[in-house]
Amino acid sequence: MTRFSLTLSEIISNTTIPVWELNINNKSLFNEFAEKVSKNDLMFSKLAGAVKIIEHSCNMIRLPKTKFRVISGSLNLYEVKKGALRVYLFHEEKKGRVIITGGMKGTQKEDIERMKNIINDYYGERRY
Repeated sequence: MTRFSLTLSEIISNTTIPVWELNINNKSLFNEFAEKVSKNDLMFSKLAGAVKIIEHSCNMIRLPKTKFRVISGSLNLYEVKKGALRVYLFHEEKKGRVIITGGMKGTQKEDIERMKNIINDYYGERRY
């Protein structure tokens, strides 16, 4: 049984680089994160700003490291920053950008390790 799947993002479309969302057991981790964040108006505003940053990056607009940075070059893992809010995504060759989920600055180190594990599991499953 395949645990991972990708769906084209309904939130971010019409970009030069396609944007996908990673699903685990048919559930988008990013949608679950967005639902939690939407309960707080300030954080929802930050999420909207992070989505705009992803759109810019996928339309080949250069961004400062304070907004969009490479976390792990070998995994093509990126972090989008808007205030205390973080969104993590990676680039998959011949597919585009894949949003994993989000997090907060206070849990950044743990979140990054979790994202690396998810990406490794995703690629491990795809080999079989």
